[in-house]
This record gives sequence, C-alpha cells and structure tokens, in this order.
Amino acid sequence: MPGSLVANQRQLKTEQANQARLITIQNWIVGSRNGHIKSVFKFLDGVIPRAHVLNLKDFYSITGVLINKYHEPIRMDGKTPELAEILKNRMNETNILQEYVTRENLKRRNATWIRINENDIQEFPILHME
Repeated sequence: MPGSLVANQRQLKTEQANQARLITIQNWIVGSRNGHIKSVFKFLDGVIPRAHVLNLKDFYSITGVLINKYHEPIRMDGKTPELAEILKNRMNETNILQEYVTRENLKRRNATWIRINENDIQEFPILHME
C-alpha cells in the first residue's frame, strides 16, 4: 500500500511519493488482469454466493490457467524490466526542486506579492496580434 498523509500533513515526503508512484505502476497490471478475468468469467464479476467462497481460490487458479493458455499477456508499451529497475533506483533520489524551495524559503504562505507592470521587467516579451 502506498503511504498516506498523517494529520496536518499536506503532501507526502519525497520518498513516500516516489514509493506511491512505484506501487501505482505495479498495481495497474494487477487491476487490469483482474478486470480482464471478470470480463471473461462472468461468475467472478458479481456477488459470489456464500456457498462458493471456500472454492474461490480454486476458481481463480483455474481462471489463471485458462487465461494464460488462451489469452495474450497484457503488454504495457514502453514498460520494460529495465524501466522498472530505473524507477527502483530513482526512488531514493532527492527532490531538487523541493530542496530549493525549502532552502530559499519559497513556500506559498511565506510569499510576498508586489504589483509590477511592463516597465518593471525590461526583457519581458511583448506579443503583437500579427
């Protein structure tokens, strides 16, 4: 499970956010296959009668065998084992932008706004209708 916010926390820490992204990517394929199983085997799409709950593991094992035998694997374009390794390696990298915002005290609640006009910024481009 990805991390969640604690009381009075507005966003996840960089490591938690990176981990949540990695988990989301991994969960996509699982959810996609579960949706596929439910579309092929209508019995598993709805409410399963209580009498069949004990056999549910066997039902999913059988559906897995049938899906593997007669259906194409789900492919995610551009998603390769190499990309997964890159994502895992980058998970612990620091957020350079976050460090800059913290170091320069640029958080929104600390911001001081001043009014400016076109004369205050000399290099600001002037766009013409043509």
